Amino acid sequence: MSPLVAFFSSLRLTVFCLVLWMILIFIATLAQVDLGIYFAKKQYLDSWWVLWDSGRGFSVPTIPGGLLVGWVLLINLITAHFTRFKWTWKKLGLWLVHIGIMVLIVGGGISSMVSRENQLSLQEGETKHFIQSMDAWELALISDAGKGQDQVVSIPHTELAKKKDISIAALPFQIRVKEFWFNAQLGRGQGLATQGIGRQISAQWAPTNTHELAANTPTALLEVRSGGNSLGTWLASSGLGAPQFVWVNGKSYQLVLRPLRRYLPYSIGLLDFKHEVYLGTQIPKNFSSKVRVIDGAAHQNFTSLIFMNNPLRYRGLTFYQASFGNQDTLSVLQVVQNGVWWVPYVAVTMIFIGLLGHFGMMLVQRMGRK
Repeated sequence: MSPLVAFFSSLRLTVFCLVLWMILIFIATLAQVDLGIYFAKKQYLDSWWVLWDSGRGFSVPTIPGGLLVGWVLLINLITAHFTRFKWTWKKLGLWLVHIGIMVLIVGGGISSMVSRENQLSLQEGETKHFIQSMDAWELALISDAGKGQDQVVSIPHTELAKKKDISIAALPFQIRVKEFWFNAQLGRGQGLATQGIGRQISAQWAPTNTHELAANTPTALLEVRSGGNSLGTWLASSGLGAPQFVWVNGKSYQLVLRPLRRYLPYSIGLLDFKHEVYLGTQIPKNFSSKVRVIDGAAHQNFTSLIFMNNPLRYRGLTFYQASFGNQDTLSVLQVVQNGVWWVPYVAVTMIFIGLLGHFGMMLVQRMGRK
């Protein structure tokens, strides 16, 4: 085992991992221009390998991704620690520093695997009780459940992409997926649909946009079947503004292709949004959203101001100020669920205390010698 231990405890491996990490961060930073922050981070830093698309239906690993480099560096630090460092009170500061770095790496790796990101867009005066995914979509079939309630049957876009027949017990009909495009170009003209507004809309495949400022238009061509008979073909797309309905056995079902929703046990409303600039310029100074949280089950009703580096944390979710629009009346909040958000704070505190103790002890020894 000694050659293996020598390899993983090598200082050269430490330097190699750190250099490779810096290269990954540099490449990911450049890739943000085309991919955007979310997809660049996912491709280069939250992956085991950086894959190159061959264009022939398969991908080829090129260089290790951020996850692999991080775990190799963690093993390197642990191995070097127990083979080179000896426990003495004088080394307590260095032990804390190294353990803090290990905790930081482990926390970052776990966070990249378990955290989930969504968005919440609110107009001033608007209140919502759901958040939406940034890269996942759903086909929602909405019907009247009585007593002012809606029944919603959700089919994720991953099922639509399989282009198979879909049968759900809650629906009195089946859906045959003829086509699904994660992004499509819509235009006026003869459509492929035989029912709904899609008869007047042409649709064709378009390359997927990965930048967060460039929206995709997921589109599906769906045939509704009941009792072995076809009721027609509908074009479902996020780019259609008009509602569409499917009538089966005298009951209507609204057909909507929208970002995947996650419903909350409370509601959030936007009271006021402010976009401040430096005096005499158009340089942004501050963005802030004043929101009201209403949680009947927990008997909570309070307001909170969300701005840069001051998010709202409530019931396992963190709401960050992300963007804005519609002449400064629309606020876009990034919603992150990360159960290990506190780990970096603990790790940095350990590193700070370790450095303070180590250099403080060296200062005392130096002054004693003088």
